[in-house]
Amino acid sequence: PEKIPEYASQLDTYVEAYRQRFSSSAAQGTGGHIEGIVYDGDVVWKKDQGGERGWKELSFLRWAAEDAHCRHIVPSLIGYRRTDDVGHIGMENLLAGLKLPSFVDVK
Repeated sequence: PEKIPEYASQLDTYVEAYRQRFSSSAAQGTGGHIEGIVYDGDVVWKKDQGGERGWKELSFLRWAAEDAHCRHIVPSLIGYRRTDDVGHIGMENLLAGLKLPSFVDVK
C-alpha cells in the first residue's frame, strides 16, 4: 500500500506521455518536408520545390485532377500562391477532420 502514491504518479506521467503522442500538433505531419508544409483546414500548402521537380509535381496534380481513377487517392489541386517570394502548391487535405490521421508518401 505504501507504493500506491508512487505508482499513481508514474501512471499519470505515462498517460500524459501517451496523450502527447496523439496531440493534434504531433499528428499534423512528420517526415522530410515538415518545414515546408502548412495545414490550413481543408487545404495543405506545400512549398514549391522549384525547377523541374516543382514543375513535375504541379503538372502531376493537374493531370490527376482530370483522371477519374485518381480522384479519391490523389489530393485535388487547389491552387498556387506566392508568399514572400516563396511558391506554395495548394492541395486538398484528404485527412481533414480525422482524429488520428496517418498517411504514406509513396514515390
